[in-house]
Amino acid sequence: MARPEILLKDALCGPVYLLDDVQFEKREFQNRNRVRTARGWQYLTVPVLSKGRFSQKINEVELDNSAAWREDNVRALTTNYGRARYFKEYLPAVELIYSKKYGCWETWLPRPSLSLRVLSG
Repeated sequence: MARPEILLKDALCGPVYLLDDVQFEKREFQNRNRVRTARGWQYLTVPVLSKGRFSQKINEVELDNSAAWREDNVRALTTNYGRARYFKEYLPAVELIYSKKYGCWETWLPRPSLSLRVLSG
C-alpha cells in the first residue's frame, strides 16, 4: 500500500514517477511500509532475493515467494484497520493486488500506481 505522503503528493502534483533503474537498497523502504497499530508501528514487508546481489537495480530484484507474506500483510491490515470507515470498500482491491504472483519488480512496479489510483479514489 502506498504511504500517506505519497498519496498526498499524488493528489497535489499529478504525475508520480517511480524510478526502477536505480540501485535497490537492502533494509530500506523500497520493499516495506509501516502501518500504525494499537501497539505502535508494524512493518509490512515484501521479501526479496538479495543475497549476493548488492548492486542490482530495482527492476532486477526478484520477489521471494517462498514465505506467506501476502497473507500476513493482508491479515495485518485487516486486524489493524478492519474497523476503519472505508476499509470494507477498499479491501477487495487490496486483496486483488496481494493475490497476484509477481516474479520481479518489473511486474510489481505497475501495481503501486494501481494501488495509488485505487486508494486515492
